[in-house]
Amino acid sequence: MVKIEKTAYKAAFGKSVELKCQIRSLRFPVLSVFWERHVNSGSSILHNGLSGISGASVDHPSLTIQYVSVADTGVYICCATNKIGTGKSIEANQTVIGDVPIVSQPFNTYLEVLYGTSVTINITVESEPSLLEVYWTFKTHDKVIKIKPGTIGMKGGNMNTPSLTIFHSTKFHIGSYICYATNLLGTTHSKTIHLNVIGDIPKTGILQDEYLAYFGKNITLHCHVTGSPQPTDIYWEKSVNNGSKLIRSDTAGIHGSTLESPSLTIIYVTTVDSGMYMCHAVNIVGIGRSRQIKLQVVGALPSVRIRNTMYITNYGELVKLDCLITADPPASIVYWIKNKNGYNVTLTVGSIGIVGSTVETPSLTIEHPAKSDAGVYWCFAINAIGHGSSLSSSLVVIGDIPQVFIVTDLYSANYGYEHTMECYVNATPDHTDVYWKHEVSGVERTLNEGTTGVRGSSVEVPSLTIITVTTSDIGFYTCTARNYVGIGRSQPIELLVNGGIPEVSIGLSKYTIKQGEGVTLLCTVKSNPKHVSVQWKKRTDDSDIILKQGATGIDGITIDTPSLTLRTTDISDSGYYICYATNEIGTGRSKSITLTDKDSWFIVSVVFGAIGAIAVVVGTIVAIVALIRKFRQNNHDNLIPAQYLLNEEVLLVSFIAPRCLHDVLRYGETEIATSPGVSCNGNEETDSTNIHHISGCVNEDSFI
Repeated sequence: MVKIEKTAYKAAFGKSVELKCQIRSLRFPVLSVFWERHVNSGSSILHNGLSGISGASVDHPSLTIQYVSVADTGVYICCATNKIGTGKSIEANQTVIGDVPIVSQPFNTYLEVLYGTSVTINITVESEPSLLEVYWTFKTHDKVIKIKPGTIGMKGGNMNTPSLTIFHSTKFHIGSYICYATNLLGTTHSKTIHLNVIGDIPKTGILQDEYLAYFGKNITLHCHVTGSPQPTDIYWEKSVNNGSKLIRSDTAGIHGSTLESPSLTIIYVTTVDSGMYMCHAVNIVGIGRSRQIKLQVVGALPSVRIRNTMYITNYGELVKLDCLITADPPASIVYWIKNKNGYNVTLTVGSIGIVGSTVETPSLTIEHPAKSDAGVYWCFAINAIGHGSSLSSSLVVIGDIPQVFIVTDLYSANYGYEHTMECYVNATPDHTDVYWKHEVSGVERTLNEGTTGVRGSSVEVPSLTIITVTTSDIGFYTCTARNYVGIGRSQPIELLVNGGIPEVSIGLSKYTIKQGEGVTLLCTVKSNPKHVSVQWKKRTDDSDIILKQGATGIDGITIDTPSLTLRTTDISDSGYYICYATNEIGTGRSKSITLTDKDSWFIVSVVFGAIGAIAVVVGTIVAIVALIRKFRQNNHDNLIPAQYLLNEEVLLVSFIAPRCLHDVLRYGETEIATSPGVSCNGNEETDSTNIHHISGCVNEDSFI
């Protein structure tokens, strides 16, 4: 037996509800419990384990719907099954309380407000369940726009404040408005509410589209203004050179342009006042504009026009700057002004290098434009009324001294090889000559395509190729190009040369030795590439001798030990020595080394000493002979035998000459005054120059 507690249930949307059911089975146990649900869309079975429900089981046959929604509205039947079959309860009706939101509004669906005022479109919204969203739509010109919360110039239109407030109504707000409200059960909307904004921009009218005025007179351009809301400002606009200029009541030289008198009166019209004018009126809605009025001033300053605002010409190529002049009264003087770097220069007929700039030919022709002619030019004309000026016209002169570019400012070349220094020339007008400058130690030379030992350095190939690099090519190079504008130069390029003949240096330039001693003549070699041989050359007065490694009595003279070592020396080794080193590039040599033997200088000094001694002895003998002769003369009356005196002379000569020569050869001194002598008895040393004692030493062995 299956029984339900009630046949009707009411549940609030979103709440839970329990449909109670009792089951009795006396003979056979209940095997399963389930519920049938019948709604408009059909029937379904609810059993334990389905999401959103609980119960519907043997132990708890009652059905609990945890979160009631509109879909749960319908008829429910509790069912139980045992071995015999299935028993069902009577029907229980489930009703869910809740609906889509209710949107209420005033009966008036048309609102009309003044331009610039605030307006609120009132709406009330009721909802069970709670609201999820409130928004408005705005329709104008068949275009629907959703008004988002926080839109500038508006307030409300949300769940807290469904009514929509527009703070400053304008023509843009004219249209249809609808409020939408949404809850879990759906979305509803208000009726369409139409909003109209009263008011418009001012209307401005003119009497005529064109005025003709005479130079120096007054002219009034008429304008009348109406508007709701009332205008708050009046001004005029004049078109000027693709731009505009505003004219207000406080602008100098005019009257009017006010709310009381919107027409514009120009006092003392000039050609500057010619142009297109427009009257403007402003109110809170916007700005109203009149049609354009053309003002033409007759009998005015010369009208000076140019054909182009920019001219571009090549250096030295004739160019004509066109100038067109219309003048009433006619122009009497025409001239041009050129501005360059802030300085103005006046060009008139007769100026050097130009043609034109006259009343008959106002255009300016520059026959040979140069860089100095580039600038900004104005054409001027003068008539009886005043000066007229054209717009500015710029002249660009293309062409300059050649631009000379290099790849790098440093090259390292190998000795004996070919090397190229790159150079590129960009010239307008074209360059006509290319050459290089080579500078080293303050000396400069010019290299061109005709220079021996190089290639390039020409207009076609400006780069410079040195066919065989040597150390003389070291230095700084400058690539130079010339056109008829002038000369362009590159940055200096430094050329270094790797390699060369060996650098051979010595330690001392003079060595003095004793016979039998050894000596080493120092020599060092720096070579790139590495030197492959070393040799020495000995120079004497008679010949040159080549000394190489392995020669008898010699060590060194190798690549690793280029110094020359003489193991033992004698007087024949004296002379001049030069060290040589050779690599694949060539041979380098040292400075000369002088080698002298100390004993050779001793023998030389002995010989010169002997010669000096003999000279002294001879002089002494001559002096003694002279004394003897004088003695004879003074003692002529004493009758001394002549044979005796003669024997004295012979005795002196025979004694002194051998003894003095013996002393010189014995002691080898170069100065006879300091040579030691020997006494007559052989025991006492005497000074050999003390010849006044020599007569006491004469004996038989002294005679020749």
